Amino acid sequence: MSDLFLSFSNSDRDEVDVVYDLLTCEGFDVWKFDNNVKPGESWEEAIEYALNEAKCVIVFWTKCSVRSEEVINEAYFAHKKKKLLPVLLERSVIPYRYDRLQHIDLVDWNQSPAYSGFCSMTEHIRWLLNHNPIHP
Repeated sequence: MSDLFLSFSNSDRDEVDVVYDLLTCEGFDVWKFDNNVKPGESWEEAIEYALNEAKCVIVFWTKCSVRSEEVINEAYFAHKKKKLLPVLLERSVIPYRYDRLQHIDLVDWNQSPAYSGFCSMTEHIRWLLNHNPIHP
C-alpha cells in the first residue's frame, strides 16, 4: 500500500515528476501510474486499487487536468473518502465542487523543497497520514 496517490494530467508530467522525486526523497511511498501498472495488468483495476489503498490522494489542478475526466473522478473519490489534498500547479478554473476547498498553492513554485508551498504540502501530507480515520 502506498501512502500517496498522485492524480494529474499527462500534460503536466514533467512538473509532477519533480514533485514525485521530492516526495520520495522525503520518505513517502508514492504511487504514480507510470511506475506501478505492470505489463498485462488492467490500468483501471490498478488505479482503483491504488486509490482505495492510498492514505492521501494529491490532485494537481492545472488548465489541462481540470478538463480530464479521470482526474475529476479521482478527485471525487478522494474527497468522498476524506483523503483529498488539492494542489494548484497553475491558475485555472477548478471544477465546481472543488473550487471552494482550501488548496496548496504551487503556482509560483521554484521546484525547491524549501519553497513555502511545498513545505506546507509535506506538513499536510504528514498530518493526513497520521490522522486519516480510514487508515489508522
